[in-house]
Amino acid sequence: MKWHTRFFIFFSWLGICLVGCSDGDSIRQYQVPRSDDLRSATSPSPQLGASRTLAAMFLVEPNAWFFKINGPDQAVATISSTFNTFIDTVRFEENGPIWTAPDQWQRQPSSQMRFATLTFRSGTVPLELTVIPLKLPANPSESYVLENINRWREELGLATIAAQQLEDHLSRRDVAGREAICVELVGTSPVNKNTRPPFAGSPGRVPNSNVTTLPSSPPDFEKPAGWKSQPASGMRKAAFSIGDTADATEVTVIDLPTMGTLLDNVNRWRQQVDLSEIDSAQLNKLVKPLTVDGQVAHFVELIGPDTSENQETILGVITERDGRSWFVKMKGKASLVEQEKEKFQKFISSIKFHKATGDSHGE
Repeated sequence: MKWHTRFFIFFSWLGICLVGCSDGDSIRQYQVPRSDDLRSATSPSPQLGASRTLAAMFLVEPNAWFFKINGPDQAVATISSTFNTFIDTVRFEENGPIWTAPDQWQRQPSSQMRFATLTFRSGTVPLELTVIPLKLPANPSESYVLENINRWREELGLATIAAQQLEDHLSRRDVAGREAICVELVGTSPVNKNTRPPFAGSPGRVPNSNVTTLPSSPPDFEKPAGWKSQPASGMRKAAFSIGDTADATEVTVIDLPTMGTLLDNVNRWRQQVDLSEIDSAQLNKLVKPLTVDGQVAHFVELIGPDTSENQETILGVITERDGRSWFVKMKGKASLVEQEKEKFQKFISSIKFHKATGDSHGE
């Protein structure tokens, strides 16, 4: 018998065995319905290289409670229905919310700002769900909801929306007699694993209801040589990139209604460069006063641990003007930030703000 005939007979016999030995009941396919309750009508499908945010907001006096997941688009999209189911289990008691989480979700110790952090994986991608309470302003209105959603959008590089567009970009649902305001957003900004909900540009702050906030416009400044201007919109009044794409350092100028404490914001920045939180006593030693356009400001330099695989540094300035907080930040590879430190200081010194007026109709 020729070799190719034997070869054919052998594989024919193997195919028959594989079919004959299969168990029709041992392989089953399950299709889990995907709820769209958390999606707006315009929620995009998964995109490669994009980031996705799932978030739910409960306004439960005296606090607003924010539940949020942010991560790579495909990974977060996979657990969208699981997040939806999780939100349906949330109940509020005297000491805060309780819930039923999937067995694979591990609760981590609470921190100064976080009521809870739940860590888990979507496939091989590590993710976290954060739960943060923030004191509600007096008589919170839809503008409060809009502001937070626009911060989430800003975080993902999405354009801010107007009040009349709000209902098209969220869903409202009843959860045990309380309203959950939910969004699912996809953008192109890179994911920062340390970003803390609910705020895009400046987490950990809540509007000061005693301050009248007026619209603002971009300040004047002198752009240092070598800084490349990037698109600015909404709260991001200016942005620049420095260096090659692989190690690019970013400078942003962001304004928001005056909120929270200096400690909250510095701790948020510390987390972004893998540093632990500090207390008020430590803050006083860390923050340096300076003047920006004739008004007091606060400067911090935060250098991430040198044991980090990609050591980063933040140079940050916070100042207040006309009921708004301005955040000027440089963040990037530690060595490059050090090289650009003098330019950053000159940039800060060159900033000139415009007087906010009530004649403006928006940012």
